[in-house]
Amino acid sequence: LNFMKRFPAHLRYKCGTGIAGTECSDAELIVTALLNVASNMCMLPAIHAASRQGLHFEAAVGLFAIGVSSLYHFCEPTGFVIYGMNDGQWHRLDNIGACMCFVNLFLYLTDIRERWLEEYARYFFLFWILILQERGPWELTNTVMPIVFAAIVPVIRYCAGRHLPLVSSWNQKPEVHTFNLALGICLLAVAVVFFALGLDEQRDYLRAKHAGWHLFVAAASYWLLSHTHTLTLSVSL
Repeated sequence: LNFMKRFPAHLRYKCGTGIAGTECSDAELIVTALLNVASNMCMLPAIHAASRQGLHFEAAVGLFAIGVSSLYHFCEPTGFVIYGMNDGQWHRLDNIGACMCFVNLFLYLTDIRERWLEEYARYFFLFWILILQERGPWELTNTVMPIVFAAIVPVIRYCAGRHLPLVSSWNQKPEVHTFNLALGICLLAVAVVFFALGLDEQRDYLRAKHAGWHLFVAAASYWLLSHTHTLTLSVSL
């Protein structure tokens, strides 16, 4: 990999050695990029599960998220510029795709019966995410905030839906399998742990902890999309 010696000096710390002053080798930078690109591919089964249920918007957003996230994680340790955009620009799109994937997942779990309400909620979150990422893609609050608010929606649906007069169908019990829902949430919790551990990029060697975030988010998404709704389970059986 001697031909990669053109990597700028500021990239020599992008593999997270955790040792002050220790530079990454060319091989470590390449492995960092490839590991995180490969871990993004774990989301494909979840996208397939969404597509099988006719959730084409959700599937399209998932494919978009995989693409831009892979380009970001490839450009970050290598310094490459792809399609005229550097890692910072791809990072903004990565945040948009990731946030919308979570929004779509939580709206799916909410089991909204009124299509008009689901669509307006989706577009509200989309436009809000665009504004937040324009305000500051490197500020963690701008990425976490819409995800947290989206996660609150199914909680309201399950706990207080019967007391909300605006949406008549929320008086009905959500068509979800409780055990499978709990298991999927546990997988999401593990993913959040990996995400938190990976925030210290200098100590995340090869960004392996962040790759673990990709892996467990993908597993949780597949499980929740495939095994949560009782209707989905009856059709698959």
